[in-house]
Amino acid sequence: ALSNKIDPDVAREQLAAWLATKIGAPDVTVSGVRVPASAGLSAETVLFEAAWSDQGEQRRRRLAARVAPSGEAVFPTYDLRTEYRVMAAVGCAGLPV
Repeated sequence: ALSNKIDPDVAREQLAAWLATKIGAPDVTVSGVRVPASAGLSAETVLFEAAWSDQGEQRRRRLAARVAPSGEAVFPTYDLRTEYRVMAAVGCAGLPV
């Protein structure tokens, strides 16, 4: 993404709901949402902290989410698999990625 346009309050709610489905914990809370002005060129970035309980123990992780760009982007389509393959090939060729 050429710039991050994500609303941190909206991201907090959406990330909590999404993460709850991924880890199977209904009590996920998301806090400390930070949206850098720019980060990378293929996706928007959201930095956050998530907390939930897992078998009676409280878990807490600092995480980053990469989200399809909502505005102008460098690449015409959002395809992380292809981007990964290109970066892996460039890295194998000895170039910094």
